[in-house]
Amino acid sequence: MLTNTVINADQTITFTPNKNASGEGAFGYALTDGNIGGESNFTSVAVNIEPGWGIAEEIYSSKAPIGTVKGAYESDGSLAVVWEQAGLSMVGNYNVIMGQRFEKGVWSKGEILSEDYVQGSAHLRAFCVLNNDILSIVYYQESISTSSRGLWSNLYLHDNVNSWSGPKYGNSQKAVEQASCTNGEFVGLDVSAVLITEPFQIVTYSPVKLWYTMDRQFDSCYDPIGSCSENRKIQVRHTTKNGDIILVFFVEFSFSQSSIWFKRFVNGAWQLATNLEVTLENEVVPSNSTFSSDDNYASLVEDDKGNLTVFWSRNENPSDNTETWSLWTNRYDVVKGWGVAKPISMGMNNRARLSKAVADKDGDLTVVWPEYNYVNGQVSGVELWSKRYNSETDEWVELQRLDNENLGIVGNFDLVVDSSKKVSLSWTQQNGENTEIWFRQYLDGNWTLEEEIPFAEIGNNYTLITMTSYETGGVTLYWKQYPTTKLSEQSYWSSHYIVGTWTKPTKAASQYNRTSFSPILLKRQNWNDTYIVKYTQDLGDGSTEYSIWMNDHR
Repeated sequence: MLTNTVINADQTITFTPNKNASGEGAFGYALTDGNIGGESNFTSVAVNIEPGWGIAEEIYSSKAPIGTVKGAYESDGSLAVVWEQAGLSMVGNYNVIMGQRFEKGVWSKGEILSEDYVQGSAHLRAFCVLNNDILSIVYYQESISTSSRGLWSNLYLHDNVNSWSGPKYGNSQKAVEQASCTNGEFVGLDVSAVLITEPFQIVTYSPVKLWYTMDRQFDSCYDPIGSCSENRKIQVRHTTKNGDIILVFFVEFSFSQSSIWFKRFVNGAWQLATNLEVTLENEVVPSNSTFSSDDNYASLVEDDKGNLTVFWSRNENPSDNTETWSLWTNRYDVVKGWGVAKPISMGMNNRARLSKAVADKDGDLTVVWPEYNYVNGQVSGVELWSKRYNSETDEWVELQRLDNENLGIVGNFDLVVDSSKKVSLSWTQQNGENTEIWFRQYLDGNWTLEEEIPFAEIGNNYTLITMTSYETGGVTLYWKQYPTTKLSEQSYWSSHYIVGTWTKPTKAASQYNRTSFSPILLKRQNWNDTYIVKYTQDLGDGSTEYSIWMNDHR
């Protein structure tokens, strides 16, 4: 590790490691009185440098607005960032897709990656690393002259040139609203809104092999009476470990009745939909939930064997103003298929919402969810509960409340599991005027006592962002923090939990009194993460500056 060591005027020594350095470092010195032979023995000093965030670096700036920003790492650590940029098209004031690469410590010059001679704006939809470190972007572009939309892509190829190959047209008239990379192909949904009344469309696009598109329709109707008047709301989009595409969605049959369905895209075709609300008597139990509400949340978790478990909220008393919402589940076993719908939190007389679940290496599950207490239609409290699934007995066990019962309302939360089956949970909870972050772990069959994470010295309000566990052990927590009276001073921080101790928090990004900022986190391994931050700054002279910054964690 290269360092810079300086002897100060007061005879102290300042040791400065390289940017983003971590781990062990050392420097040495010898003392002298100025006389011949008056030197002491050479002495070395070992220094342990804790991991932390480096110094933010500007990648790109412009007076024209910047839209969606995405980033990806290649296997050798090279970083690529792509974004939507307004006003740079050669044929009009349209959006283009731009990109830069960071390789061997140097940023390339920003370049336009979309087709620049189409009269219409480009909309970035997906960006990922394919096989052999090939970078690929997929976007759709509107054509004003032909009143159509086309699907396009561009690849960065590692060959003799090491450059982007150029835009290629996919011969699709679809506007892909959401896309993901799966086994070298991009699969996206052609939907114009979250709530739609038309059958879903799927677009599959292979930018490497055939440059083709493939449209698939869902079943045209799920209504048992055949009216085809139902609405649908997609709740979960998931790519399985073997590359299948999963959708979980609600279907509304009337204003107060809906059901939850599962759909799988495998080998180029959609399988028949499955209604997940099937009881032991093989009867469908309607959710009876108000579909226009956001209360009927769903989530999904997959274990290492490919078994899938879906969770959703269900209104047990739709005709009662109390609206008791329970958490339900159904499990897909790769050998046995779908099981039956089971309640997890029946009889708690609250509203269960927004569950999150993790699966350990043996297939055991931990699910955590908030229970909302209502008085006269207002939230009077929020509690955090959990339950465990034992894969050997096929039973849900250990219902337990996890938050600090002496504090106020629970906010957002996250949980992770590592290779040793250790589950880590963090959440925010009100304590008077402040918001605190708390932490627990599930070890050897029990939850540890709740522990406040000691970050109060850098602010008094927190929003939990995410949490990551590592194969080498330890947990990293990311959060947003700001003073109560200065919302414009938001900053993003992280800390590591190693052998029972939290490291000193370090700051990844800050608003720096800018008009707005939008960070995205690229997670790698062993804490080597990166924040990509989009800033907007009012310059005070009637103009606005837009910029993209990055910061590395080591």
